[in-house]
Amino acid sequence: MKKTHAPLVFVLAFVLVAGWSVQAQGWSRGGFDGRDSGAEWDGGGFSGSWAAIFNGAPTEEACRECHENLQIFPRLEFLNPDKHHLLLGQQIPQSTVAPNGQVGGVYDCFSCHAVEQFGDVFQVITVRDCLQCHTRRTVTGSPRSSNVHHLRDIRRHYSCGDCHDFGGRRGR
Repeated sequence: MKKTHAPLVFVLAFVLVAGWSVQAQGWSRGGFDGRDSGAEWDGGGFSGSWAAIFNGAPTEEACRECHENLQIFPRLEFLNPDKHHLLLGQQIPQSTVAPNGQVGGVYDCFSCHAVEQFGDVFQVITVRDCLQCHTRRTVTGSPRSSNVHHLRDIRRHYSCGDCHDFGGRRGR
């Protein structure tokens, strides 16, 4: 009986082609360099790249296209205000971006919201701009960067295609 090496040859050919394709897009062991991909590195994200989740600099509107769309991204489970409010009573970690959060303390309303007094009226200030707390540096960038979208915990629950549009199919 003659053994066939077709499966091994197929796998090796796939690895070689995939490796060439990834390097042609500007990815290498050293990270993304933008070479031959039509993409420009903008200091913290991608512009014009097939890999981009933002078309240019991130904006509040662009954040909400994904984070407020549970039909396309059902694994998010909660809209952002609800997701943030679920932190109430939880211990504040070292990595917090809450403007008034004290590491090691417990999240409460005032960890994120300021209160202003207008005469006899007190008003809770609600900031709905994600980028006020989640800076551009923390929401853009390649894998192995400070991009929260690429944290190990995120990668454990999502695949690249959930966010990146590879051929018109993403989010599912």
